[in-house]
Amino acid sequence: MIVAVTAIETASGTGGAVENVSARGSATETAAGTGHTTAVRRSRPPAGTMVVTAAATAAGTAAAEKATAIAMAVATAVAAVATAAARAVAAAATAAARAVAAAATAAARAVAAADLAAATAVAAGGSAAATAGAAAAAAA
Repeated sequence: MIVAVTAIETASGTGGAVENVSARGSATETAAGTGHTTAVRRSRPPAGTMVVTAAATAAGTAAAEKATAIAMAVATAVAAVATAAARAVAAAATAAARAVAAAATAAARAVAAADLAAATAVAAGGSAAATAGAAAAAAA
């Protein structure tokens, strides 16, 4: 019983080698199945074998190239969507950070204005007291 056949033909088409592997996998046997063992049975491959093999190889290569192109297109589309999502997240984070910074700045300005008003009132009170004290001293 022939399980696997490996055919190699020269470019000139003058012949090649066919190896027949038995079902047991322990020895090779002749195509007639007589049980006589031999290392390799040499013969010319059937007519058209290499033409069929070349056509099958070309078809397989074309199919693989098409599958690769489709996979690349899908990967590119996925990457574009992921990039757009990342940009949207980054823009939202930036806007939030700017809003927080603006609120903090406004709060700091309000505190500074209140501190300035309090300091101005204290200074005005001190100035009035000093003026009154100076007037009392002058009157005495």
